[in-house]
Amino acid sequence: MNIWTRSGQAKVVGTVICLCGTMVMSFYHGPLLLFESDLYWNELAEGVKGGQKATILGPVLVFLSCASCAGWFVIQDRLNRTFFAPYTTTFLMTVMSIPQFGVIGVVESLVTHKSVGHWALGFNVRLLAVLYSGILVSGFGFPVTTWCIQRRGSPYVAMFSPLVLIIVAIIGWFLLHESIHVGPLLGATLIIVGLYMFVWGKNQEIGRQENAAVDNQIVNGDGAQVAQA
Repeated sequence: MNIWTRSGQAKVVGTVICLCGTMVMSFYHGPLLLFESDLYWNELAEGVKGGQKATILGPVLVFLSCASCAGWFVIQDRLNRTFFAPYTTTFLMTVMSIPQFGVIGVVESLVTHKSVGHWALGFNVRLLAVLYSGILVSGFGFPVTTWCIQRRGSPYVAMFSPLVLIIVAIIGWFLLHESIHVGPLLGATLIIVGLYMFVWGKNQEIGRQENAAVDNQIVNGDGAQVAQA
């Protein structure tokens, strides 16, 4: 990335603005903007209200999740250069994650609830969450993400991660009976502006690379014709 070009500067500024928007959404609430929605899921709302607050463990887990996700993007970018098979890599990741999550689930159940029966599934929202994670997130999301990384690179895909905060805020307002404050709205606006600037700069770079490739083909073709003549 060349920061002395308009596209490079747009990518840098867009990344900074997107990061600022993420921090604003996470740490600043501000005045109340929208009250709770009447369209919410009672079972989800009761589960959230009954949960315990973890002011230290929660942010630590979020940081570890972001760090591991960023590392996965980098690994996928390097893997796609030599072995591009999104369905195969998704299958291998899923198989390797099964024993890991199994151990984590058993340890968490024994430590917190003194029984592994806490992880038992029934015909409720927990079963729906598992099916959603398995079918859409793992079965559909991972191959699409791998394909996007192969097409545009890991930084391009990583820039769309802050959109999750906007989606969470909207779903939380609908389903979890949460209010929307000025801070999340301001942060969402910054994220959208920063993302647009980054995507614009990336598209400009891709356009220049494609034009340079076409020019090289034309020059090489003319040179070959001259040599044959």
